[in-house]
Amino acid sequence: MLPARGVGLAVHGRPSHERLDGRDHPARRLHAPLPGVPRGPLRAARPLARAGPRGPDARRPRRDRARRAASARARRSARRRAFRAAARDARRRARRGLRRRSGCHARLCAVLAARARRQARRGGTGAPRGRRVPLARPLSATPRLGCIRLERVGVRLGRTWALRDVSLELRRGERWLLAGHNGAGKTVLLKLLRGDVWPTPTGVERREYELDGEWHDEPLEARARIAYLGPERQDRYERYGIDARVDDIVATGYTDDTLLLDQPAPAQRRGVRRALERVGLAGLARRRFLSLSHGQRRRVLLARALVGEPDVLLLDEVLNGLDAASRRSFLRALDAASWPCLAWVYATHRPEDRPRRITHSATLAQGGIVVRAVDAAPVGVDSPSIAAAERSRRRTTPLRSAGPPREALIRIDRAVVYRDERRVLGPLDWTLAATEHWHVAGPNGAGKSTLVGLLYGHFSPAVGGRLQRRGLPRGAPIDEWQRRVGLVSPELQCTYAATACTVAEIVASGFQSSIGLAAPPTRAETRRVRAVLANWGLEELGERRARQLSYGQLRRALFARALVLERELLLLDEPWDGLDAANRALVDERLAEAVRRGAQVVVVAHHESDVPPYVTRRLDLVQGQVVPSVVRAGARAPTGGPRGPRGRLKAASP
Repeated sequence: MLPARGVGLAVHGRPSHERLDGRDHPARRLHAPLPGVPRGPLRAARPLARAGPRGPDARRPRRDRARRAASARARRSARRRAFRAAARDARRRARRGLRRRSGCHARLCAVLAARARRQARRGGTGAPRGRRVPLARPLSATPRLGCIRLERVGVRLGRTWALRDVSLELRRGERWLLAGHNGAGKTVLLKLLRGDVWPTPTGVERREYELDGEWHDEPLEARARIAYLGPERQDRYERYGIDARVDDIVATGYTDDTLLLDQPAPAQRRGVRRALERVGLAGLARRRFLSLSHGQRRRVLLARALVGEPDVLLLDEVLNGLDAASRRSFLRALDAASWPCLAWVYATHRPEDRPRRITHSATLAQGGIVVRAVDAAPVGVDSPSIAAAERSRRRTTPLRSAGPPREALIRIDRAVVYRDERRVLGPLDWTLAATEHWHVAGPNGAGKSTLVGLLYGHFSPAVGGRLQRRGLPRGAPIDEWQRRVGLVSPELQCTYAATACTVAEIVASGFQSSIGLAAPPTRAETRRVRAVLANWGLEELGERRARQLSYGQLRRALFARALVLERELLLLDEPWDGLDAANRALVDERLAEAVRRGAQVVVVAHHESDVPPYVTRRLDLVQGQVVPSVVRAGARAPTGGPRGPRGRLKAASP
């Protein structure tokens, strides 16, 4: 009996009419349909041979495949939980001073821990089924950090030495004030103390940690007793969009993780509430982190640093972006945390931001410690007399407006701005008239940075509000407006800090008002960039990446980016944060030159000493709305009007 057309015999598990390899396989010629068989729609009722095994998944019902997939996921989850349990067991043994286990013993402990967790989920240990058992980390079981010792250590970043031949000994109860110019290596030294940065091997360097009387070379165990707080940690949450709850972020201070991996124990939750009350944010425990203002985020991270009761607290320009009340609250919280075993290292450029009870001071210059004294002010921190003389010198600088009077640059009518479904600004009626310069003031969370974003074009008013810009017709691309505006803000610096752009590329991006270069610069733009770099003293940093710069150096590059073109408006949101005295004077001089050429300035500043002398108006915001200021005797900047005969701002009627 001949097979029907299209039904051949199986060869090695495949139908004969399937091409195996090559154009004319012998099996294809042997088992092809014979000549003389009628061609038509004839089909065999049942094939003589199967097309080959299709695998067990094809023969089983779909529910079996789903069951196996769920089982595989459960096995992977069990392995992850076992690894975490083994790691926690190893940390507990290390804190208790026990000898480390062997590899086989550690794997056995991981298996036993996974089995115990399975029993707990099933209710075998009295825990409700399906509920995670909170894992508390007893702070009393952790070894206490008594001393950190650095001997002739250095850190090399690329081709330059950030630190060189540094020797320092930080003991329990000491409080150090760290000073130095921008790029001196203060942040690198703080990271070196904590163990986030490794010293460059030279053969003579030593970094040791004393834990319960024993000295260790590795910083892993000591890192649990050291808390670091600086702008880079805050930038990490903003850069990656980590919008967790405030109490969850504070709870990560127990484990020093960016995200909350395990549910805290009830005792840890109570510690989180106490830490938030200490910084005055108990009412924001359930708010999302990114919905807070810049200063409120910094206070949340201070609570995170204090929640674990660390032995050493490393603070890097922590008061930047905080209003006067928040700064006082911050320093009070820091002084209240002065239990006898706590040690500080506090880096700052401002003399008014120094905490009390300083026992030691040090100054970094050219990568090394050149001054170290006890109970003395370090060289490099601006003294009040020098700062006052510099401010008086800047106030005597004559400024004049360029060109005839023109129409208002910006008009805002009934504007309301919502962020994360919350009204953060408005309703606002405001006009930026020609030749006016404004100071925007208010507490943290008042909506100042939102107003700057509204003026620049990052935000748009809600339906019913109107914003008019001079020379920009309705419906025109916002890029045309942003090329006429220079911007310096902490959010912009956070964005650039995560890029691989060089300083020259950062400055050149000011021509396009973009993050990075959307197109290569022209020859004329390249020549202009070189001139601007020379004008700002950035020639040696032109080829350095943004992530290799200090906070103050990157801020100076953003100023050069904002002033690479002739701008009509300069939006400055806390622009002097992170700058030393010399760079603040340089920025003031360059801004005064831009104002002489006709630029208008809107500046957000919490320090009254940072307000430029040519500012003529003041806008006070509280909870997103304009409020009148209280005129006090000797106050420098009351609300809203033109300057009086002595250079002060006149109070406007509410």
